[in-house]
Amino acid sequence: MPIQTDLDISWNSLNGSTPLSMGNLQALMTLVISNNHLSGEIPQFWNKMSSLYIIDMSNNSLSGTIPRPLGSRMTLRFLVLSNNNLFGELPSYLQNCSALESLDLGDNKFSRNIPSWIGESMSSLLILALQSNFFSGNIPLEICALSVLHILDLSHNHVLGFIPPCFGNLSGFKSELSDDDLEWFEECLKLVAKGRALEYYNTLYLVNSLDLSNNSLSGEIPIELTSLLKLGTLNSSSNNLGGNIPEKIGNL
Repeated sequence: MPIQTDLDISWNSLNGSTPLSMGNLQALMTLVISNNHLSGEIPQFWNKMSSLYIIDMSNNSLSGTIPRPLGSRMTLRFLVLSNNNLFGELPSYLQNCSALESLDLGDNKFSRNIPSWIGESMSSLLILALQSNFFSGNIPLEICALSVLHILDLSHNHVLGFIPPCFGNLSGFKSELSDDDLEWFEECLKLVAKGRALEYYNTLYLVNSLDLSNNSLSGEIPIELTSLLKLGTLNSSSNNLGGNIPEKIGNL
């Protein structure tokens, strides 16, 4: 019997909970069950799935928190759980997924502060999407250490304080994706042709994006942002920003 390495059952009308027997697929590398009507909590069966590098469970009705065994998957490069009903603060054990290149938790009910360990432990992130949740507090300065970041979306939360001037150090916004990075996303397309990878690849190929809109940010627009010369989209609308528009904003 052949060993199952890729499972894509996305874009169906599947409902109910995720079957625990799925944890028997120990050689699985990609799991895509997005765009269904699945409910219940994310299962705990991840311990023996040591080869997984893509998990896409987005666009379902999953609830609860991110389970601890998921945080032990050090091989993960894509974790896409957006548009569900997940809640609570982001668990610290998720920082063990240090190889992540895309973390998309948008459109859920996560709350509390955006954790500083994202910037400390996930240095390979190309995409960080936390939009449309209930995050509060300041933007952690550690985010500025994500030097290869190309998409940062913190929009539609309750984030306050200043836009960190150190965002000017996000060198990923000063360059285009390398050929190696684009090749990686093309490989993902072959495996997840109907899933979010297509959207990510097209977005990354066309634009670097920083979206801080619809929060409670205050202060001025940092002049340091004008050094992000390859930034295709900057959205800081619907905040409480004041002061002058940076003179060099035309350099973007």
